[in-house]
This record gives sequence, C-alpha cells and structure tokens, in this order.
Amino acid sequence: MSTESIADQPEVQRFPGERLQAARLAKGVTVEKISSTLHLPGSYIHALENGELEKLPSIVFARGYIRSYSALVDVDADEFIGYLDALYGQSQKTRAVRSVTKVRQQVKVGHPVVKTFSWLLGAVVISASVWWWNTQNSVIDPVSLLGEVDSAISVETSQGDTLVIPPLDDSAPTESSEVVVDSNPEAVVSTAEKDTQPRSSTEAALATSEAVRSVAEPAVDTEAVAAEAASQQDRAAALSRLTMNFGGECWVTVKDRDGKSLFNNVRRSGDSVDVTGDAPFSVLLGAANGVSSFKFNGEDVDLGPFSKNNVARLTLPLE
Repeated sequence: MSTESIADQPEVQRFPGERLQAARLAKGVTVEKISSTLHLPGSYIHALENGELEKLPSIVFARGYIRSYSALVDVDADEFIGYLDALYGQSQKTRAVRSVTKVRQQVKVGHPVVKTFSWLLGAVVISASVWWWNTQNSVIDPVSLLGEVDSAISVETSQGDTLVIPPLDDSAPTESSEVVVDSNPEAVVSTAEKDTQPRSSTEAALATSEAVRSVAEPAVDTEAVAAEAASQQDRAAALSRLTMNFGGECWVTVKDRDGKSLFNNVRRSGDSVDVTGDAPFSVLLGAANGVSSFKFNGEDVDLGPFSKNNVARLTLPLE
C-alpha cells in the first residue's frame, strides 16, 4: 500500500500495530530481542504493536521507531509511515531550497573610507601623545610668577606711629645687626641710644621693651621651677609609707585616703610590698599569719589585735 492510497482513504481509525506484531511472531523474534536491538524500552515496543502511539515520547520519534522496527521484521516501512501521516498529519515537509543570487562583499582594507578613518584615528592619537608629553615635561619657573615689590610698605604701630619699611634691594649688601643683651637693663638702653644709625622713637621703645623682657624672663622661670621643686619635696615628705614582708601566701589590699587602691593582689613566701600614699591607709590581709614583717613609716605594727579568723583589718596610722 502506497502513501497516496493511505492518504486518500476517508477514514483511518488507528495505527495497525498488530500487523507489526504478527510479522515479529512470524519471524520468531521476542519483544526483548527487539527492545535490545533497538535500545528501546519494552513499553515502547508494546505501544507500537498496540497502536497506542500517544504513549510514545513524541510522534516525531515514532517515525524512526517504526522504520527501525519494520526493518527488523522485514515489512514495508513506508506503508506504516503512511498510516502515521494519515492519523497525525504530515510531520515533515520538504522545504524549497532558495538560491543565493547576490553575496555582499566585505569592505577591504584598501577602501577609501577605511583609509580615511585610519588617518584620522592616527592623527588623534599623535596629537594626544604630544599634548601629554608637553604637559608632563613643562617646567614653570616659580620666581617668574612672583611680582617684584618695588614700593615701600607702611605699617601702623599700636602707639599710633607709622613705620615705613623700604623696598628690598637684593643688589645692595646687607649690614648685619648685632644685639648685645646685658644683665643690666639700663646698660642695654644706653647701648641702644648710642647706635650710629638714626632710629625713630617707636623703634627705640620696641628695642628697649624686648631687652627688658629678655632679661626679666629667666628670673621668673627660675623662681617658678624652684617653687615647683619645693612643692614636690613637701608633698613627698607628707606621704606615708607601708612595707610588708611575707613568709607565706596572703591576700593584700591597701587603699589610700581617697579610696584609691595602692595594692590589690596575692603575695607568697619571700615576696614584699612597699607602697606610699596619702594616709590614712585602709589595709586588708586575707591570711595574717603569712605576714612576717609589717611596718608603717618605719615602725613595726602588731597585727594580733586586728586579726580575727586569720583575717586582719586595720587603718593606719593607728588611733
């Protein structure tokens, strides 16, 4: 049966898969053999033989399954493909091949447009390189940016006088001025008056004030240092000292008059504590029998009256 005859039939109810099954049985081939040869699951083979093509993964694949199955059992594959097309329509149609009438050529390197663009790009790159080189290597003389001061400067002092500073002249030699400071302010004033150069009253007053200040300031600083040293000595003399030596383990806490902790730690046999501060001291000893020596300002203190359950609490100096 040809494909044209199948397509002309008014009704095709189902795929005749039982004919494929009959051809397989006639050749004595089992479903397992067909499945193994075609590398298909057995359910696909049963779907073909039962005409249940909708159970296959795709009608497109069904065409290949039918051709392979037909070749194994020696039946006409085109006949069964015709039944498939009648049931589900022509799934593949031959597309006409269109002839190529014109092929666009690529622009060649020698094309005028390519040449023009290359020249413009090269010119831009060269210009940018020259500009960058000039900006990186140009040196600006800072002296040329400064204008010369060719006019005198007038400054008004706090006394109401006007001090005129002449313009600087680098070509003229400068005379070094030397100021001699004497321990006697009057000698400094007389030296300033004997200066050979004429000076205004404002300049003389300023020079005298600076000379007097330079002589007086060291004396003030010396007095301040001496007063600070005396104050520190007085404070050191007013501080109290507590020393302890230990023959066993003991917890020690010592606080000064302001409640500041001077010592707060554990001492062991052979250790010692030496603290100074503002009295009265508040002392706590966690194991009084571990203290071998206890002195306040160089005097021994007996811890017995202040110990209870081997814990000593006392305030120094004793009242």
